[in-house]
Amino acid sequence: MSQIRCQVEGIAPLTKTVYRVDLTPDVSLDFQSGQYVLVHMAEDDKRPFSIANAAHDNNRLELHIGAEPGNSYAGEVLERMRQEKAIFISGGHGQATLQDGDTPMILVAGGTGFSYTYSILMQSLKVNPNREVTLYWGGKHLEDLYYHKELISLAAHHPHLTYIP
Repeated sequence: MSQIRCQVEGIAPLTKTVYRVDLTPDVSLDFQSGQYVLVHMAEDDKRPFSIANAAHDNNRLELHIGAEPGNSYAGEVLERMRQEKAIFISGGHGQATLQDGDTPMILVAGGTGFSYTYSILMQSLKVNPNREVTLYWGGKHLEDLYYHKELISLAAHHPHLTYIP
C-alpha cells in the first residue's frame, strides 16, 4: 500500500488527554468507515489510528488521538505533526467496517475507541438514515465523552438513533 502525504490542518484538544487531528491528504484516501490509517514515523515504525470521519467525506481525515502524560507512542506522533505540519500515512486498514443492510446495529465504544464507531455512525446516517442504531459510549467521567452534546443532538434529529452514554 502506498504512502499518502497529509497536511496537518489542525490539532485541537477534545479533553485534557484526547486531541482531534485534522488532515488533508494530497489525494483522496479510499477507505471504509470503521477503518484505520497507519502513521509512518519511520520505515519500520507505523502507528495505527482510527479514522473518525465517514467514508463519504474522504477529502479529509479526522483522527482522535489519546495522549496521556508519559504516552510517548501517541505523544511522538502529535509532536511530529506539530513540528513538521505534514505526515505520511497509509490506509485504510482493518475490517471493523459498516456492513450493508437494514438490520439493527449496535455500536459499543470506550474512550478514543469511539472514533471508529463515530465514522460508522456518520456513514450509516448518510446512506441509511432509517436503520435502527444504538450507540453505547463509556468513559471514566462524562467529560471524557468529548462528542456527548453532538450525539445528543444527532439522536434528537434522527429518530432511529439511540445514544446511551
